[in-house]
Amino acid sequence: MGKKKIGRKLLLATAAATAVYTVATGKGPFNKYRFKKQHEELSAYVESKYPGCTYGPISAHGSGWASVILKNGTPVSYVYFTRTGDGTYIYTELDEQIK
Repeated sequence: MGKKKIGRKLLLATAAATAVYTVATGKGPFNKYRFKKQHEELSAYVESKYPGCTYGPISAHGSGWASVILKNGTPVSYVYFTRTGDGTYIYTELDEQIK
């Protein structure tokens, strides 16, 4: 096998591994797919408490999730949220780090 074929196979294997990792961890465009229910809940929370604001990607932390609330691209508050056994979401904000 020539060096070009080995290099091409290595490149394809690396790209495939990166794609699998990105999907599994919910990075990039897969964030809303992996955390679909959490995006729905956080979107409603941000809309009710911070009208006109958006939020960043959601990441899993401990037994919950975290994100940052943004106003015109500037962080307003960090939010950590968990879900109770009955499906209720509880939000904790850490805005003192931003100000």
